[in-house]
Amino acid sequence: MQIKYLQIFIPVFFICIGWVAAVDNPQGNNPVCGPCSSYGIGFNGPLEYTPYPEPLNDGAQNPGNIYVVYSVIDKESKPWWTQTAGVWQVWGPYEFKAGRNHILKFGPQDIVGMTEGPLPYYVEGTAAWLQVENVDYMTKNAYAYCIVPKAKLLNEQTVAVIPGAAECKWDSYTPDQMAFAAQPGNVFPLRNSPFAAGSYMVLVGPAGEDGLDLPPASWNTFGPYELRGGHKYKALIESPGGKFLRFEEDPADLLSYSDPSPGSASVYARNNCPDDIWYAICLRPTKLVGGTAAETEEGEPTLILDIDTLGAVNNEPTGSVYLDLAYKTRITKIQTYHWNYGAGTESPGSILIVDMNSQESDGGYPMTKYEAYGLEGSGGAPNAYWVVEPDLVLEPGLYAIIDSGSSTWAQNDETAGIGVTKVWGYVFSS
Repeated sequence: MQIKYLQIFIPVFFICIGWVAAVDNPQGNNPVCGPCSSYGIGFNGPLEYTPYPEPLNDGAQNPGNIYVVYSVIDKESKPWWTQTAGVWQVWGPYEFKAGRNHILKFGPQDIVGMTEGPLPYYVEGTAAWLQVENVDYMTKNAYAYCIVPKAKLLNEQTVAVIPGAAECKWDSYTPDQMAFAAQPGNVFPLRNSPFAAGSYMVLVGPAGEDGLDLPPASWNTFGPYELRGGHKYKALIESPGGKFLRFEEDPADLLSYSDPSPGSASVYARNNCPDDIWYAICLRPTKLVGGTAAETEEGEPTLILDIDTLGAVNNEPTGSVYLDLAYKTRITKIQTYHWNYGAGTESPGSILIVDMNSQESDGGYPMTKYEAYGLEGSGGAPNAYWVVEPDLVLEPGLYAIIDSGSSTWAQNDETAGIGVTKVWGYVFSS
């Protein structure tokens, strides 16, 4: 059986940000991004390629900084592409300027760019104007897209937490189609199958030439999918790069496999990309039917909020840290970072948890204060990490995390000006 298994515990960021150096020269994208609906916005398109493309009017736009969230629809994925099944990426930020025309171009090779010029002669007013154009003459892909204001996208990235996403057990699948030929349904079961019934995200990433590049350097995220007890599911990785996933319930070719118990669901997978590389797949729960949804097999706490960076940092955050809890959660540890340009801090201060769900009579909000202990940072920086261990149970809702040492709290553009913070705990679905 050509399946390799490896248990890996990794922090997962669900941060949909693609930073660029200049409006006309984007420097990269992030393939792990929610669809337009996750921002409360409908998508436009699909915008098809034509041999003689001309800009199409998208209309007036509010001036300000924005991101372009989009999904590439190639010929392989077109028959089953939906907003939920598609992989969404993000480019930006761009700036819409009042009284100016902006042409958003898709392609070639999945590149997104924007140029600026005068308003068309038939447009009046002070709003920004947007035109779109598919210039993907090389692959002739179609594109679905939406425009997301910068503030809305950055707010989503600070609170988008999937319970249980801090660890993953990856199964690698070979591109050799002959390896599946002798298997019923031409698939192999996932190592942890059957899974407890519930809602899951499916992560797919490249695992190299031999299936051992784990965890993947990058991955695409699909779902959520509802796994119903007593049912069987087939996950097919359908296109190079792991960009598309076909997820089927009870297909006929799985009839030869026994049915799981009423509270469990069986999942089988196949790398349907011949002559490509190995791909790894992992299922992470968002909500289970009863029980808990974020405990490792060893009972270790899960990393449920991870605002971090590998880049150089500055002091004094400009944004706030919020913890948006969908489920009852026991907070076991909070850690903030005070690099302070290598000087660290003389002594650790305190970290506060503010309950934003109930306002007190004096207009304030209930808060709990914890005195931190310090840990040495890189290069011997004293008390660079401030740590508290609250062991506090929080009900679903919105909470703010405040650090008493904001003047040395680390942040940078990669964190959107928000202080570097990690939160661990147990998330319960009932």
